Amino acid sequence: MNLPSTHGRSRFISRESAPTWEHGVVVGTGRSGALLHGHSGQHHVVLTHEEFFPWLNPAPVAPFLAGILPGVRREVLAGRSARAAELVETQLAADNYPQGVMTNPFLPIASVAIEGDAGHATPGSYRRLVDMAAAAIEISWTDEANGAQRITLRADRIRNTFRIEVHSERPRNVRVTVDRVRESGQQGGGLRATDYTQRLESRVFRPRERTLVLKLSAPNGAGPTGISTVEALSVTGTVGTVGEAGLVVTRTSASDPLVLELATSVADLPTSHGGPDTDAVGISHRELFGRSSLDLAAAAFREVPTEKVHELARSGDEGAQRAAVELAYAAGRYNIVSSTGVIPANLVGVWQGTLAPAWSGDYTLNGNVPVGTAAALVATGTPELALAVPRLLDRILPDFASNAERLFGAAGIHVPARVSTNGHANHFSPAYPHQYWIGGGAWLLRIAYDSFSSTGDTAFLESWLWPFAHGVMAFYETALPVLDGVRHVVPSYSPENSPRGLTTPLAVDATSEVAAVRDAATIAARLATARGEGDLAARWVGLRASLPAYRVADDGTLAEWIDPRAGEQHAHRHVSHLHPFLYEGDEAVGDPRLRAAARALVRTRVAWRAEAPWAPPGHMEMAFGLAQLGIAAATLGESELALQCVHWLAIDHWQPGMVSTHDAGEIFNMDASGALPAVVAAMLLRSSPSELELLPALPTAWRRGSIRGLCGRGGVVVHELVWDGDVASAVVSLRPGSEATRDGAIRVGAGSGFVVQRQDGVADDEAGSLSVTARRILLHR
Repeated sequence: MNLPSTHGRSRFISRESAPTWEHGVVVGTGRSGALLHGHSGQHHVVLTHEEFFPWLNPAPVAPFLAGILPGVRREVLAGRSARAAELVETQLAADNYPQGVMTNPFLPIASVAIEGDAGHATPGSYRRLVDMAAAAIEISWTDEANGAQRITLRADRIRNTFRIEVHSERPRNVRVTVDRVRESGQQGGGLRATDYTQRLESRVFRPRERTLVLKLSAPNGAGPTGISTVEALSVTGTVGTVGEAGLVVTRTSASDPLVLELATSVADLPTSHGGPDTDAVGISHRELFGRSSLDLAAAAFREVPTEKVHELARSGDEGAQRAAVELAYAAGRYNIVSSTGVIPANLVGVWQGTLAPAWSGDYTLNGNVPVGTAAALVATGTPELALAVPRLLDRILPDFASNAERLFGAAGIHVPARVSTNGHANHFSPAYPHQYWIGGGAWLLRIAYDSFSSTGDTAFLESWLWPFAHGVMAFYETALPVLDGVRHVVPSYSPENSPRGLTTPLAVDATSEVAAVRDAATIAARLATARGEGDLAARWVGLRASLPAYRVADDGTLAEWIDPRAGEQHAHRHVSHLHPFLYEGDEAVGDPRLRAAARALVRTRVAWRAEAPWAPPGHMEMAFGLAQLGIAAATLGESELALQCVHWLAIDHWQPGMVSTHDAGEIFNMDASGALPAVVAAMLLRSSPSELELLPALPTAWRRGSIRGLCGRGGVVVHELVWDGDVASAVVSLRPGSEATRDGAIRVGAGSGFVVQRQDGVADDEAGSLSVTARRILLHR
């Protein structure tokens, strides 16, 4: 079997204009973003920078709750969770602790408006083309007065600049103005957010000919002013001024276009305490995007507009459904690569069109980052981009130590549920007691470990990963009480759910938190062993063994709380208790009883989603919750359940401009952009430091296909994996220098009814590669 010369998706076409910024098309340099929206009469390019989180909100340290922790624990253990919540509220009131603390928001810097002479676009002529490999947008239409019109927007990742060109078939006047963004309307779904319009100041000036500069600042904020700048570095064409904010080009034409070079910057940048010092800015966008691609034999749809692909896919057309998955895989990787720079993609990547951002556009760590924006960075061939997560955390590590001490009287580090400019655990409420959610350190340790396991970067291991793992484990050792020989998580919080019948989420031993601590202990013990610290590894293995065993609920599903007094609540968007089945190393994956319970849980939650598969008040809320279901289904070999999650993610969570949404068709959000490729990768490859499984959950509908550039744990690189009917083949190698990440030789197997029949060559640390051939010998389930 040979791969086609053109593999996967590299571009897409949309025929719809973008009435709002949420429907726009995007390019990014990793550090800066440009979002293009509008119609033939006026277009806007909204500019952003990954560091512009102005200090507009207070940032108090975590409340001092360590003193009342014994009382809170007694009440929760006694089954009086409501009383425990009252103790917390009483203490907060006594200390006058501020309520409703919000992270500092991610805001847009400027909007460049492009307006031409009046003219009416020829019906049906408007087209948006995005070349994802080149990080370029082309908007074109025909104007009855001015002929063919075209606007192009390109991103340069290396220089961190954007280039806009405006072309016209006939000479045409074009006015360009630079201003701050004025939009503050609420996003879809009735979501309410704080409006920061009145908190910002802006100034536009012309320091020299053909140059415009806009400075935006928050002078009355709670911290640094966060001054941001957008500069029109150069303008070509016949130029005249329009006040201080604008230019007019009097003869824009095909041979004499308007050209603007734009750059953004932010002052008062945070400093690092010693995190990874490379940010992949020396690698071109084309190379990063080209690292991985998916082909599901849907080439006939490559030039079909996205609107039509999604329409046909929703009608049940199998070819269109495969095309929608191909498209979402490519667009998702494009969006995340384009918005991952020095620090990782936030909730909206690196794009923002409103001064009233949903959830502050921050980093939400109790799911959105680990199973959303950062979920596929390693698996789809860009492990160096995953180092953006440690770089973000490194800036605020001292806050994590403060959280551990003030909330739990513990050593080590406690990572909160949400961060932006600080890491204080100060965002919580009685309904969402995030201060007691302890899964953050473990989840982020998993991201960092998987990057190391893919690359074998021992410098990163020694300088950052090992100290971070030590801090995470020090917290778990000192924060979790041992009662009758068992180490418990109490109070415990399963995001963002409550046991059935209780008025507070506070509980004992949420499965997700116990699983997270188990995973952290597994990783830390591996690292200690690799460093020759056997006693420390044994200690952490012992801590892992002291945790309570998972429970099967009365309805046969994997229980969300190990405490048998907690009733299941399946009508919920989070499925964090599937944590044991999201990664590798948990014995639950090999336990038939727990596998059956996890399978029952996935089926129950998929059925709940299917009851109302639309945005709230329907059940199609929160893309990363679907990703949790999909990845767990893939781990369990439930290919058709995984495919259902993939279809929901790929077909219903995108706008025509291929920006993803938080809910089905609503709220600009990048979770699905990271999650969809992660689920697809999990269906086609499963890995641990000692094993590699090809095609663990290949669905019937994907009879033919191929994928390139997957990365696995243990330094595994799957250069290509091709399947056609009952035969599959793969070319695999080990990344040079990755031997410290493996438990001996990698064993290669296959799922979905395939059996490895032949292996040629040797995958070693130098330059060897292994060709694997597998054949299906069982009927696909």
